[in-house]
Amino acid sequence: MIKRLLLLLLLLPTLAVAAFTPPVTILKDYRDIELQSNAGFTKTVEWMVRIDTQQGVDQYGQAKLFFDGKRATQTIVEAYTIRPNGEKVPVSPDRIKIRNDDADDLAPYFSDSMVTVIIFPQVEVGSKIYYKAVTKQNEPIIKGNFSTNIFFTPHRRYEDSRIRLTHPAEIAVYNNSRDIQGNRTVLPDGRISYDYKFTQDIAYPPEPSRVELIDFAPGVQFSTYADYGALAKTFHNLMHVKQRAKLSRLEVETASKSFHLSM
Repeated sequence: MIKRLLLLLLLLPTLAVAAFTPPVTILKDYRDIELQSNAGFTKTVEWMVRIDTQQGVDQYGQAKLFFDGKRATQTIVEAYTIRPNGEKVPVSPDRIKIRNDDADDLAPYFSDSMVTVIIFPQVEVGSKIYYKAVTKQNEPIIKGNFSTNIFFTPHRRYEDSRIRLTHPAEIAVYNNSRDIQGNRTVLPDGRISYDYKFTQDIAYPPEPSRVELIDFAPGVQFSTYADYGALAKTFHNLMHVKQRAKLSRLEVETASKSFHLSM
């Protein structure tokens, strides 16, 4: 009897995974970041998912893309739904809306954050939804500096995910990756390119009190900060020059999140 109970306890995680159906499968997740010498950038994202459950219909009928409305522009190059019968239904211009990021409690005080909302038509179980978006930010949030974190949740299946970051050789970019395949190459024009690929066949059910993705999930981080000292100095200068109440929300978030970087 005891042996059977022990065996059941060992099998429970496997049974839970087998019983879990994620709401969507990520079919395509391409992110291309072209960094400029002043740490501004152009980011192109292609994203396609298949809706696998009714929960997926409810959660993914809209896509929200956040950007800095003060320093950046965002363009939706293409967006559509592919119905289960193969019919392609484009997203009409009136279903693409740009507005303030009102979901944040700080929105009444900080107006830099904007969101593009894409409302996909005729979404049902078995549909595929797709968008391609280009964000151009010629002026970095924190002058001369750039940071970004890209992590993959264990609660979704990923069929094809790719990350590319290119930058001029005259600026230093530091990177840290975990459980993801990638390489660094020098392009013919002298620019440096980082390329990563990721797939994930198994999705695990969500768990209560799960730690942040940055603490355990596969992914990659890029930053122009050489180390924690450089980051702390930048953050200190921001706090010293400006009154805290007047700091832009994005400056605070960018500097704070960068403290999680593991160089």
